[in-house]
Amino acid sequence: MRTPRSESRASRFLGVRLTDEESDRLDEWRTAHGNASRSEAVRALLRAPEPSPSPSAVELPVSLRAKLEEIVEDGWATSADGALTLVLTLGLGELEQLHAERLPALRKRARDHSDRTRQRRRADREGGDLLER
Repeated sequence: MRTPRSESRASRFLGVRLTDEESDRLDEWRTAHGNASRSEAVRALLRAPEPSPSPSAVELPVSLRAKLEEIVEDGWATSADGALTLVLTLGLGELEQLHAERLPALRKRARDHSDRTRQRRRADREGGDLLER
C-alpha cells in the first residue's frame, strides 16, 4: 500500500532497521496520531515537545537541601531521595493526623465557645429585661 508523500522535501535518507515489535508499535502510534506514513510518524515524534522534568529534577532551596543532607548524615535515610521521601511521608502523616484528630477537637471547642457566648448573651438580655421591670 502506497502512502501519500509529505509536503516537505526530505534532504536526508535515514535507514533504520526495526524489530517486528518496534514496527508494530510505530504503526500503532502512527494510526493513533493520524500520521499518513511511518516517515511522518517519525517526524512527528521528533517534533514533539520534550516531556516536563520529573519530580526528582525539581530544584530545592539550599536550606531544604542542607536539611535533607543532614537527615542522610544522621543515618535516617540512605540518600537525598530517601530523605525527601521520609520528610514527605512524615509530613503527610502529620497532616492526616491533623485532619483526623485535631481539627474535630478544634471545631468542638469553637462550637462550645459559640454556645457559651450565645448563653451569656441570652442571660444578659434576660437580666436586662428583669432589671427594667
